Amino acid sequence: MNKVILKGRLTQDPEERKSKNKKVYTVYTIAVQRYNQDEVDFIPCISWDKNAEFITKYFKKGKEILVSGRIKVVKEDDKQNTFVEVDSVEFCGKKED
Repeated sequence: MNKVILKGRLTQDPEERKSKNKKVYTVYTIAVQRYNQDEVDFIPCISWDKNAEFITKYFKKGKEILVSGRIKVVKEDDKQNTFVEVDSVEFCGKKED
C-alpha cells in the first residue's frame, strides 16, 4: 500500500502551470515538523487538475495544509526524483492563518 498523509505549512506561494498536454498542475513544498522533535522535513508535492486550481486559489506561503496521496518516484537519465502526488487537500489550522 502506498498512502501518505501530511500536515504542514507551504514554503512558498503555489503557482498554477500547464503540462505539455495542457493539464493544469501545481508543484509546491510542505514543511512538516517531525513528531515530538524540533526537526522539519521539506516534502515536495504535485497536484493536478481541480486540486491544483483549489490550492492555487486558497493557499499561500505559510498556510497550514493537510494533504493525502502517494509517493511517486520518477527516474530520468541518471536522476531520481521523489515526491508526493496529492489526491486530496484540506484546510487545517486557524481560519486567520
